[in-house]
Amino acid sequence: MKFENVELTNVKMTHSNFTNITFINCTFRHVNFSNSSFNNISMVDCDLDEVDFTQSEFDGIQFISSNFKQALFNKSNFIFTKYEDCQLIEVEFIRIKHKELSLTKCLLSKNNFLYTRLDGLNFSNLKLSDLLFSMDLISGMTITKEQAMAFFEELGVNVVVANYSEDWAKEFEKIKTDILKKISADIIRIEHVGSTSVEGLCAKPIIDIDIVIEDYSKFEAVKSGLASLGYEYEGDLGITEREAFSYEIDQKNQFMEHHIYVCPKHSVELNRHVTFRDHLRNNQPDCQKYGEIKRAAAKKFPTDIEGYLDMKGVVISEIYQRCGLLK
Repeated sequence: MKFENVELTNVKMTHSNFTNITFINCTFRHVNFSNSSFNNISMVDCDLDEVDFTQSEFDGIQFISSNFKQALFNKSNFIFTKYEDCQLIEVEFIRIKHKELSLTKCLLSKNNFLYTRLDGLNFSNLKLSDLLFSMDLISGMTITKEQAMAFFEELGVNVVVANYSEDWAKEFEKIKTDILKKISADIIRIEHVGSTSVEGLCAKPIIDIDIVIEDYSKFEAVKSGLASLGYEYEGDLGITEREAFSYEIDQKNQFMEHHIYVCPKHSVELNRHVTFRDHLRNNQPDCQKYGEIKRAAAKKFPTDIEGYLDMKGVVISEIYQRCGLLK
């Protein structure tokens, strides 16, 4: 089916199914397509202005010579998506999943790519400016390491290391109390891990939390309880026995930004978190050394995440050996 030279303005088409359609030279203004599915769709020479695709499913869609402005793709799922010679201005891609994404000769400006999972990225002749980009997972990239680092550097991803704050422990307790209201009967304990859990240590100001369960027989009950609190299950994100959960930032404004993980008590990742934390809490020289390398790495690599991680990784490996995590 083909639509050509069509203009849709102030139209609501939510919960719709679109299959095998080509749109040519069409204009969409103030159109709501939320909670819809799009299969084998092509948009060629189209303009999309304030179009809402929130919580939609896209499988096999290509945008060619099309322009987006103030579009919403939040909480959507994309499979096999292609943008070629397109402009994306002030577009929100918050908490989306993208698989097999291709961007060619595109201009991206002032967009939001927060809490986004991207698999199978393919960038070609891509021009970028003023992007806000925060990733949970990137894998299967078809670009070289050098190209990837140039891409992140152009995005302006900044490494932030803040001075220790006594508020971090208080913020953890607030989040813990809220979570325990729903899942206390199904868990063993809740651990404050990561750098914010170590008194005196500088850190990225995000609270890391491990919820410990006996085994996976308890997981569905905990998952359900967390869902009732607004946490969405994200899978293990490539780390065995560490189940990740995310949330909408505007639903948790009363809390400091945080990461939630659920681990069985025998989890290797849980052991790593707790062992490293406890060692730093009880070994001031190593805690000081770790803090110093984090600050130095952030200063040397303010926009190079991999450089930052590699530099502090040398000290982490040394501390791992001393606390028994590396043999």
